[in-house]
Amino acid sequence: MKQYLFNPENKFYKANMHSHSKDSDGVFTPAELKEHYMAEGYQIIAYSDHRTMIPHTELSDDNFLAITASEFNCGNPAYSWPSNPTYHLNFYAKNENATEFIPFVREYTVENINKVIREAKEAGFLCQYNHPRWSMQTPEDYLDLENLWGFEIFNSGSEELNMNGNADYEYGLYCRYGKSKNVAVTAGDDNHGTVGRFMGFTMINAPSLKYADVLDALEKGDCYASTGPIIEELYIEDGYLNIKCSPVTRIAVMTDTRASNRAYSEDGKDSLTSARIPLNIKTKYIRVILVDSYNRRAWTRAYDM
Repeated sequence: MKQYLFNPENKFYKANMHSHSKDSDGVFTPAELKEHYMAEGYQIIAYSDHRTMIPHTELSDDNFLAITASEFNCGNPAYSWPSNPTYHLNFYAKNENATEFIPFVREYTVENINKVIREAKEAGFLCQYNHPRWSMQTPEDYLDLENLWGFEIFNSGSEELNMNGNADYEYGLYCRYGKSKNVAVTAGDDNHGTVGRFMGFTMINAPSLKYADVLDALEKGDCYASTGPIIEELYIEDGYLNIKCSPVTRIAVMTDTRASNRAYSEDGKDSLTSARIPLNIKTKYIRVILVDSYNRRAWTRAYDM
């Protein structure tokens, strides 16, 4: 019997889950962002402007969805810019008409941040932990975070400006030792101007482009992050992981140990479009990584075994 990790009856929608407009410190209006991203094949933008929550439901239509969101930050006052460790968290509203976030105190402690995340979850928000390397944070800052929905595994702006936008190691560490389980992964541009646009995206597996369907899919973790490769089908059957995808050079099934199983293209080029990889390693979870010849990657979340 096939255990589908992505529902084959649903569609995949391309999303930028981390975006800034003129409503905070971006250079484009929300409508201009919609135009730019739709031209690149996106159907969803989460408008996560700093310290504000503004619905853009007027931009949503049959081909585009605006997700209501906001980015929260809390820095360590013992340090000054640019070396100050800072929590950056995106909150996605399950109510598309939300205009206010919960009251919070900017106190740089894990206990306080957990309080903010917990109360936000109770109020109907999904919390994503953003760009840990750019944020100058250590495992002591994030491994004890609870009630996380998502983990930004790739941030285009951080990668293009500072070469510190890839958080695959941090996500792997959180999977092994973190307090929240089955945390989704996303990739986003964190666009303020033109820097980083279209480098990282999230594919959401949902039955429709309606707000409730997309947020429900996100809450279930039915999405993956990518900087290029596309996953078309993913399921487990008879002890094997089966995958169909855009052409890549290799596919790895990662575990909570250093052991992994992989598939490689025979010619060392982007010619691998399907694989059947054995799941014969004793492990608590698996997660899948695809890599093409340009070192562009796609990442799934961890799935319990």
